[in-house]
Amino acid sequence: MAWDKILFLKDKAEEKLHRVLPRKGFRPSMWTLVYAGIFMCSLMILRMIDSPPSDQSASRRLLSEGSGSALKSLLNDSHYVHGVSDDYATWEVSYDAKRFMLERWKTSCYYPLQPVYRLKKLKKPDDLRRAGCEKRLPQAIIAGVRKCGTGTLLKFLNFHPQLVGPQNETHYFDSLKEHGLDWYKSQMPYSSRYQITIEKTPTYFFRPFDAPKRIRETLSPNVRIIVIVCEPVRRLVSDYVEFINKTDNPTQDYMQRKTLAQTIEDTVFEKARPDNVNMYNELVDVGLYVKYLFRWLEFFPKNQIHFIDGDNFRENPAVELQKVEKFLGVRGYFREEHFYYDHSKRYYCVAFPRITCMPNSKGREHPELADWAKKRLCEFYRPYDYALSNILRYNFTWLGKNC
Repeated sequence: MAWDKILFLKDKAEEKLHRVLPRKGFRPSMWTLVYAGIFMCSLMILRMIDSPPSDQSASRRLLSEGSGSALKSLLNDSHYVHGVSDDYATWEVSYDAKRFMLERWKTSCYYPLQPVYRLKKLKKPDDLRRAGCEKRLPQAIIAGVRKCGTGTLLKFLNFHPQLVGPQNETHYFDSLKEHGLDWYKSQMPYSSRYQITIEKTPTYFFRPFDAPKRIRETLSPNVRIIVIVCEPVRRLVSDYVEFINKTDNPTQDYMQRKTLAQTIEDTVFEKARPDNVNMYNELVDVGLYVKYLFRWLEFFPKNQIHFIDGDNFRENPAVELQKVEKFLGVRGYFREEHFYYDHSKRYYCVAFPRITCMPNSKGREHPELADWAKKRLCEFYRPYDYALSNILRYNFTWLGKNC
């Protein structure tokens, strides 16, 4: 059927050309170019005829459902409606809000409602089928580390049109494995054929012992692992604040509450020898990053595990996110202009395509460690930090500083 259309269009075009251009004196090579042009034009027309509904009609459907005014200007500008981002050396999606909204519509299984990382409303079934949307097992895992910025990292990554991750931690590989693989898959968001699904549970890095083995066997030997680490003393204090807030709830597990004392110092130092750090306290143990790295290297090659400098992520989020893009093999989207520092909240917020800040639980006040305790903890962690740096051949920003 398609070839009949092409031959019909070719004959019509050839008939017109013979009337206008006499064959005599027209070299064969030039006629070859004419026929090639006719053939290409015919293919383009067929593609337009047989293609599914355009982005323009899809956008109109979106607007008719009351998704907001963000896409209205797209329908009045054919340059944006018909433009395809892959045709450009620089991705306009990263600095043009119109293009961003259209790209989200094209690649995502959810309506591009603000803030886009929340994935509020699923598209209609026909649109889901057209984009190949389904719930998929993750191709990348943010495995840790707790209180180093894993939640903010995933929310920022969810702004990338080619990445998508669930809002909540699944804990499938540490405490909910009895729920089964179908349950785990059901916890993932819908993703299109253009997207990579990322799951985040920050305890995987240090527990359980067989988490790396189970992730490799359950998902794929090629799954990508992302680990964000930060200055361990600051991480410990943040973890303590988090646990204190959790244990205000009487339903919390007693074994979790009994590891805490009235102060950080009493919690992380041994009672019998107050100058000795209690390595067996989980708040302390999690910061021994190199100890757990060896476990992961048994099942994944080093180039399949990407470490993020959490301290640099706090100060230069775009720089670290660009490294993640390269690691995952997606198009470069994040730019420095996408973020601004909110002095009242004391952390970076998203500035593009619309100002969006993380929940108020971020940036909480942390208690000050006693000088002697801070010094002792810094001394305790220093050799482990340098060992990690030497193995990864990466100079973390907090190394050599007075933590």
